[in-house]
Amino acid sequence: MSLHSYRNKLSLFPSGEFRVSKHTFEMNKLISANTFLFKQAIPTIAYVFLAGIALIGLYAIATGSFIMGIVLLIFPIPAVLIVNTVFKKVLSDLVDEVYDEGSSLRIVNGVNEVRVNLGDIEDVHYSTASNPPRVTLNLLNETVLGRDLVFAPPRGIVPFRKNKDIVDLIARIRKCRANQPLQ
Repeated sequence: MSLHSYRNKLSLFPSGEFRVSKHTFEMNKLISANTFLFKQAIPTIAYVFLAGIALIGLYAIATGSFIMGIVLLIFPIPAVLIVNTVFKKVLSDLVDEVYDEGSSLRIVNGVNEVRVNLGDIEDVHYSTASNPPRVTLNLLNETVLGRDLVFAPPRGIVPFRKNKDIVDLIARIRKCRANQPLQ
């Protein structure tokens, strides 16, 4: 379902906006357009490259260069383990889509979808120094997607500059948490 059709289903207003308290919000996508690239394309390219090296090793053995062929066959094995570990640690926990709906966030990962109220977010970590930049939402309660939800926000032209939508989201989460009674 496209963002436009989803927005029209939510809306009572012809402009595609919806109202939350006294403010009007346009549903805003908070995730980088490169998430597919990070989660799917780069690992696939890395594995194809390493498989190509192994095939070159087989060719070298077949043409009589036994030592070079063995080296090229052995090299991809630890490289695949390292690449797999790095991608699982850094990229596999990224969710596919995050939409800011004003007083809540709609988070989609594969076929699972979770709506999280801003008051249900315990803490937010925003790191611009990692590649890709990461936002981690620590939730008060467990969800289908887990208690820690991680996404990559859109990156601007200037490196290490914080995304203004994420800074605004953090301020709204803190304000919402400050208005809740202590538990």
